[in-house]
Amino acid sequence: LPPDTLFVSPTVLQGEVTYLEAFTDTFPVEFTSAPMPVDFDLVPSESWIVIVDPSPSGYQTPASVEVTFNSASLEVGVYTGTIDVVDVDPSVITTVDQIDVSLSVNSLLYPWGDLDCNGQTDVADLMLLIGYLFLGVPPHPPCP
Repeated sequence: LPPDTLFVSPTVLQGEVTYLEAFTDTFPVEFTSAPMPVDFDLVPSESWIVIVDPSPSGYQTPASVEVTFNSASLEVGVYTGTIDVVDVDPSVITTVDQIDVSLSVNSLLYPWGDLDCNGQTDVADLMLLIGYLFLGVPPHPPCP
């Protein structure tokens, strides 16, 4: 490869989270070049892809960037996107023009009898059942 080559590692980020839980992991992404530093910027394609402490003026190699996901507003499903590596000098070769990103948001599994949808069966669930069966309390809405 030519001397001014931008290297990116890793080139794929994959995460998994349970619905209604916050994604807490971060992924380090390393950017290197030799022998000269290379200027570049990063642009996530989706709003749920978050670059931790983004640089307002861009980046220069060597650089380490932390990436995480904002799963708070995402429904159950698989989400895909990219982080585009942009504003690189055209004379510089990049090994990767984008980092592929995917996040799987899994559904909550509620145990039998968990009437209040908190993930556990306890006395509060029994109280909801008694209220519904004997006291005329309306049923609790179903778990998502």
